[in-house]
Amino acid sequence: MKDLTDKKYTIEDYAKEKRLPLIFLKDLGVADTKYNNVAIPYYNIEKSMIFTKFRNNPSCKNRFYYKKGAETVLYGLWKLKDFTKDYIVIVEGESDAQTLWFKGIQAIGVPRSNKL
Repeated sequence: MKDLTDKKYTIEDYAKEKRLPLIFLKDLGVADTKYNNVAIPYYNIEKSMIFTKFRNNPSCKNRFYYKKGAETVLYGLWKLKDFTKDYIVIVEGESDAQTLWFKGIQAIGVPRSNKL
């Protein structure tokens, strides 16, 4: 854990890096953790928590952290019921989905897709 706690990364840092408003990210459940990283919650269609992905400081060796046993699921499943148009944009990861949502575009993120 030393690598994480020595290199603080906050939701403010994440908002600046992704050029998204802090309040928007907080409304999505993104939050700081006691380990000096950012937690990104994953919810199912009913908006029950599935798991949390942790995003560390960009200079950390391990940029992302998942709890052991976490399965890869689509990011944004809880938003499906609110989609009104006849399309969904599929993107790589949470921040791409968040950016499109902020711009009013329906999207689902595929985490770890760069590992597939």
